Amino acid sequence: MCKQGLRISELIGLCANDLHLGTGAHVVCHGKGRKERITPLTPATVKLVRDWLAEQQMGPDSPVFPTRRGTPLSRDAIEHRLKVYIPVASRTSPTLVGKRVTAHTIRHTAAMRLLEAGVDTSVIALWLVMSRSRPRPSTCMPIWRSRNALWRSPNTADATQPISPARYVACLP
Repeated sequence: MCKQGLRISELIGLCANDLHLGTGAHVVCHGKGRKERITPLTPATVKLVRDWLAEQQMGPDSPVFPTRRGTPLSRDAIEHRLKVYIPVASRTSPTLVGKRVTAHTIRHTAAMRLLEAGVDTSVIALWLVMSRSRPRPSTCMPIWRSRNALWRSPNTADATQPISPARYVACLP
């Protein structure tokens, strides 16, 4: 679920019936401020989730990531797992050595990967519900600056596109 940029609260709150794995595969998340958002799933993620669900044999209202007792994992459990597996991952990805990696860092990594793949910043903001009626500059500016750097790069296909001075404000229902 790292590719979807889920918050910890969204991840631990997922139930099996929040996953839609057919055509137009997506996950329905219930996030901050009781906002509901729909995020598409990649084919690779769909395969992993299908395998996981088959292994778990859970009901529709069961948590997708349960404890041994069948209750949802806690925030602390997720952070603990990150602390255990980041050193393991750093063996094959040396850039992780010495870095502080949190679940929120992974959320920002998902946003940056979408940006690098050419996804428009307004779409990223909607998928991750990063903006309210007025986006906070401290949250959005690193992404906007990265977008500008990518557009100005001579190795980028979008280098000839002008940079719009307008600011995006989401209009959510």
